[in-house]
Amino acid sequence: MRVLALVRDYIHSLVHPAARCHAPTAARHYAFMAPRVIGGLSAIAGLPVYLALRGAPSAIEAVAQRSVFAACDSQSVSGAPAQFREGG
Repeated sequence: MRVLALVRDYIHSLVHPAARCHAPTAARHYAFMAPRVIGGLSAIAGLPVYLALRGAPSAIEAVAQRSVFAACDSQSVSGAPAQFREGG
Protein backbone atom coordinates (compact mmCIF):
# COMPACT_ATOMS: atom_id res chain seq x y z
CA MET A 1 0.00 0.00 0.00
CA ARG A 2 2.95 2.33 0.49
CA VAL A 3 3.61 2.41 -3.25
CA LEU A 4 0.01 3.34 -4.00
CA ALA A 5 0.21 6.18 -1.47
CA LEU A 6 3.35 7.46 -3.18
CA VAL A 7 1.68 7.32 -6.60
CA ARG A 8 -1.44 9.07 -5.25
CA ASP A 9 0.69 11.82 -3.70
CA TYR A 10 2.66 12.23 -6.93
CA ILE A 11 -0.51 12.54 -9.01
CA HIS A 12 -1.90 15.00 -6.48
CA SER A 13 1.25 17.12 -6.88
CA LEU A 14 0.75 17.21 -10.66
CA VAL A 15 -2.69 18.82 -10.42
CA HIS A 16 -2.45 22.60 -10.62
CA PRO A 17 -3.50 24.42 -7.41
CA ALA A 18 -6.19 26.33 -9.31
CA ALA A 19 -7.72 23.03 -10.45
CA ARG A 20 -7.60 21.53 -6.94
CA CYS A 21 -10.00 24.20 -5.66
CA HIS A 22 -12.80 23.07 -7.98
CA ALA A 23 -13.83 19.46 -7.22
CA PRO A 24 -15.11 18.44 -10.69
CA THR A 25 -12.04 19.90 -12.39
CA ALA A 26 -9.71 18.20 -9.91
CA ALA A 27 -11.50 14.87 -10.43
CA ARG A 28 -11.18 15.26 -14.20
CA HIS A 29 -7.46 15.98 -13.87
CA TYR A 30 -6.94 12.97 -11.59
CA ALA A 31 -8.92 10.73 -13.93
CA PHE A 32 -6.81 11.89 -16.86
CA MET A 33 -3.40 11.56 -15.18
CA ALA A 34 -3.79 8.44 -13.03
CA PRO A 35 -3.93 5.84 -15.84
CA ARG A 36 -1.03 7.50 -17.64
CA VAL A 37 1.21 7.60 -14.57
CA ILE A 38 0.32 4.03 -13.59
CA GLY A 39 0.80 2.83 -17.17
CA GLY A 40 4.19 4.51 -17.35
CA LEU A 41 5.27 2.98 -14.06
CA SER A 42 4.09 -0.43 -15.27
CA ALA A 43 6.10 -0.06 -18.48
CA ILE A 44 9.21 0.92 -16.51
CA ALA A 45 8.70 -2.00 -14.11
CA GLY A 46 8.25 -4.41 -17.02
CA LEU A 47 11.35 -3.26 -18.92
CA PRO A 48 13.83 -5.52 -17.05
CA VAL A 49 11.62 -8.57 -17.67
CA TYR A 50 11.34 -7.67 -21.36
CA LEU A 51 15.09 -7.26 -21.68
CA ALA A 52 15.74 -10.52 -19.82
CA LEU A 53 13.43 -12.46 -22.13
CA ARG A 54 14.35 -10.76 -25.40
CA GLY A 55 17.96 -9.74 -24.87
CA ALA A 56 19.75 -6.46 -25.47
CA PRO A 57 18.46 -4.27 -28.30
CA SER A 58 20.45 -3.91 -31.52
CA ALA A 59 22.16 -0.59 -32.29
CA ILE A 60 19.36 0.61 -34.56
CA GLU A 61 16.71 -0.33 -31.97
CA ALA A 62 18.65 1.52 -29.28
CA VAL A 63 18.81 4.67 -31.44
CA ALA A 64 15.06 4.45 -32.15
CA GLN A 65 14.25 3.99 -28.46
CA ARG A 66 16.51 6.87 -27.50
CA SER A 67 14.78 9.19 -29.97
CA VAL A 68 11.36 8.19 -28.61
CA PHE A 69 12.48 8.80 -25.03
CA ALA A 70 13.97 12.17 -26.00
CA ALA A 71 10.71 13.19 -27.69
CA CYS A 72 8.70 12.14 -24.62
CA ASP A 73 11.05 14.03 -22.32
CA SER A 74 10.85 17.24 -24.34
CA GLN A 75 7.04 16.95 -24.45
CA SER A 76 6.82 16.52 -20.67
CA VAL A 77 8.81 19.73 -20.20
CA SER A 78 7.00 21.92 -22.74
CA GLY A 79 3.63 20.19 -22.99
CA ALA A 80 1.81 22.10 -20.23
CA PRO A 81 -0.52 24.89 -21.30
CA ALA A 82 0.87 28.36 -20.67
CA GLN A 83 -1.58 29.17 -17.88
CA PHE A 84 -0.34 26.18 -15.87
CA ARG A 85 3.40 26.74 -16.32
CA GLU A 86 5.45 28.43 -13.64
CA GLY A 87 5.29 32.16 -14.12
CA GLY A 88 2.77 31.76 -16.97
